[in-house]
Amino acid sequence: MSSIVNEEAERGVLGSCLIGNTSGGGTTTSPIDKAIDAGCNESWFSLAKHKLLWQAMMGMHVEGKVVDMVTVGVLTNDYELLNDLVDNTPSSTRITSYLAITDQYAKLRLLRDISERIADSIGEEGADIEQVVAEASYSLTDISSHRNERTLREMQDDNIKVFDNACEGIVSGVPLPWKHFSDRISGVQKGSGCLLIGRDGKGKSGCIAQMLDFWAGEGIPSLAFSMEDVGRRTLLRMTGCREWISAMSVEKGKTLISERWEGMQEFQKQETRGKLNKYIRWLEDKPFWMLEEKMTVEEVCAKIRHYHRVHKIEAVTIDGFKDIIHSKGRGDTECEKHIAGALYDVAKDCNIALVIVTHINKIDEGVAITKGNLTGSGAQNKGARQALIFQDAGLSQIVDEHTFVLSCTKNNYGAGGSVVLTRDPYVFSYAEPNYNGSAR
Repeated sequence: MSSIVNEEAERGVLGSCLIGNTSGGGTTTSPIDKAIDAGCNESWFSLAKHKLLWQAMMGMHVEGKVVDMVTVGVLTNDYELLNDLVDNTPSSTRITSYLAITDQYAKLRLLRDISERIADSIGEEGADIEQVVAEASYSLTDISSHRNERTLREMQDDNIKVFDNACEGIVSGVPLPWKHFSDRISGVQKGSGCLLIGRDGKGKSGCIAQMLDFWAGEGIPSLAFSMEDVGRRTLLRMTGCREWISAMSVEKGKTLISERWEGMQEFQKQETRGKLNKYIRWLEDKPFWMLEEKMTVEEVCAKIRHYHRVHKIEAVTIDGFKDIIHSKGRGDTECEKHIAGALYDVAKDCNIALVIVTHINKIDEGVAITKGNLTGSGAQNKGARQALIFQDAGLSQIVDEHTFVLSCTKNNYGAGGSVVLTRDPYVFSYAEPNYNGSAR
């Protein structure tokens, strides 16, 4: 394979650092600091002599020493290279351009190396394809976001942005469909897992579908893993939220009249088909993607990294946790810890809001789920910064099978709190009350 090198740009970076770096306290950023801020490191240089020179300059700069031709020459004794760099770098003002070119060629070399490693791995007998894909995904993510360390100013700028948004009524996290509740808890926070916890078969998947439809409508790039059920059913529930169509009616091909299922008339069939087609035309223009196959957690994380890298997704839902295929660990607890840890890591690495649906089976029917009795009920509950508890019983506000309470606990930002949700029995979407007590 041909060499991917741009020696001129590499020499431009090194020469600029030599002739433009000073130890003074002026306001102008020195070329070597610009290079460091851009993420430059020895891997950006293709030639051994360029790598060694960069290491020498970096070592001196970190120690607070002046970096110039004289001081570096004493350390490296390679005056021929230094003279060449100084003679052919008349000005350090092009450092930004040199860095961009050098970075580009370094990434191309990394891509070549990744492709060669993949080719070698898949050529081995008994190759672990899942591991190969996961490692390739991590490597590609590193290439697209080489600068991992952020300055204190950048971190504080994030706080200023959060403050400015809060003043405008914009929550710090990804918003939820229920505005009053979402404002109270500041949305689903990015950079950590948020569990949606409840008993099996009580409506959490419908809750997730409403979130996904809401995010699509708000233009929030999102990815859904429909693991517990086939993707079409998640999509059908999403359609119901916006087009007011009954998922049960679609699957039965009938309509409910006076608590009896009756065959549809032709105009009703046409109306239903029209709503299904209308919704998918609307959704196809939105930044939304759905995957429905079962996967290991390594495959899930690789997909998340890919969609974050390519499509800049901000929110991910996984319905459900226990359907992720166990790939490591000998018992349920070990497996769950491995899966939860990997998911929380990818949420932090990609700075996304990650909502994970999980079931609680160790709390008796009729008993309210609380932060206290969640302890010990599943390894996946450990380490989540937020938990949304989908209550179906045990509280005085829950008066019938279509009334639920959604509570937020383990919340680092905003306030915790709860909201009473009323489920429409026709489309199974949820509404929070208005301040006057009526549902909206």
